[in-house]
Amino acid sequence: VSSSGAVAINAGGRRAEVWDEPLGGEEFTVLGALSWLKKHKPDSDSASLDLMTAHAEQAVESRNAYSWSRSVPLELFKAYVLPYTHFNERSEDWRSKFFEHLKPLLNDQMSLKDAATAVQQGVWTAFGEPKIHFKGNSTPEVLSPSDVFTKRYGSCTGLSIFLADALRSCGIPARIVGVAEWNQPEKGNHNWVEVWFEERWNKVDAGPGEQWNKVWFSALAQKAVEHSLSGIYSPITWLPSRANAVYRVTWADPQLELPAIELTALYKEPLPSPGLAGHDVTLKVLVVAVSVLLVSMLFAMSRLQSVGSPQC
Repeated sequence: VSSSGAVAINAGGRRAEVWDEPLGGEEFTVLGALSWLKKHKPDSDSASLDLMTAHAEQAVESRNAYSWSRSVPLELFKAYVLPYTHFNERSEDWRSKFFEHLKPLLNDQMSLKDAATAVQQGVWTAFGEPKIHFKGNSTPEVLSPSDVFTKRYGSCTGLSIFLADALRSCGIPARIVGVAEWNQPEKGNHNWVEVWFEERWNKVDAGPGEQWNKVWFSALAQKAVEHSLSGIYSPITWLPSRANAVYRVTWADPQLELPAIELTALYKEPLPSPGLAGHDVTLKVLVVAVSVLLVSMLFAMSRLQSVGSPQC
């Protein structure tokens, strides 16, 4: 966040979108939230006024409940907390169920990252047994949160929607990112989640035991191709004016093209050299130790030479 109040929304420390707005903490009302939903609702969305009102009320409740949620800039909150769909999933009243079941994991003393971590790690077991787990080839059978609640599983798309909605229910900005077709002979697609904390977007796979910014597909992402099926995009159906690309919904029949933000370049940044990442301190200590050893050896050799030489 700059001193002027411009919020840079990025995937890895670089600017991707900018919101010119005051800093976080502004008053947010149910009427204001409902007005925003009415104005930005996608044409394909079939939600009733009652459903939109419920989401507006619950989003305001989550913002008022926690200081770390109120610290989120309001326009960022509207764009990545208030919307209740990501793709073409059903419009549902999922927010209150997530909020109530995840409340025991949270407290007002947490940072935004702490809260996001608590939800990301705890949502899979917060609804009792059996635990929610990954099951491949479940899309579009399991897509909306209610599908996951019923089946207790989902593939990457269903679980990404589930996790992103869980985070949004607690006032934490989240969005889905994905690739329609990997740039490899086996093809394949994938979706995951990015979460806003520490003034940047942080990626995580949707599933139990995953960690921030440590994903299995980093090498594949390096092969992504901009402006193609093999590009990396985040759908932004509620703010199409900010789109600079399209996200192809390959599981829909016929396929859909949704307004999206191109993120390919941010995922193609160089990876750390194998075997060196995270070991900078160890390497420096080793270099110093070797240097000291060499100096000691040279000093000892000079002393031995002086002892064996004629005295004047």
